[in-house]
Amino acid sequence: MQGLSFIRQLFSHRQLHISLLRQQTIPMVVDQDGRIERVYDIYSRLLKDRIVCVMTSMLDDSFNSLSSCNSLFLSLLFLQGESAKSTINMYIMCPGGSV
Repeated sequence: MQGLSFIRQLFSHRQLHISLLRQQTIPMVVDQDGRIERVYDIYSRLLKDRIVCVMTSMLDDSFNSLSSCNSLFLSLLFLQGESAKSTINMYIMCPGGSV
C-alpha cells in the first residue's frame, strides 16, 4: 500500500505543478497604428520586431528544454521566411551561463 500512497502523492504534486504553470500570466501590450489598435502577447510583439529571447537552458533533456528549442527554431524559421536579409536580434538570458 505504500507504493500506491507514493503514486498518489506524486500525481498530486504533478497536478499542483501544472496548476501553477497555468497561473503564470503572459504580459499583453497594445500596438497602435493610426486608428487601428491591436493587443499582442509580449512574445508575439517582440517577434514582430524581429526580436527573439532565449530565457532557459537548452542543454538538458527536459520537456521545457525541448519546447524552448522547438519554439526558438520555429521563430527563426519564420523570421528567415519573412525576410532573409533583415537582422534578427537575439537576447540570451539563461541560468548558469549555458545555452
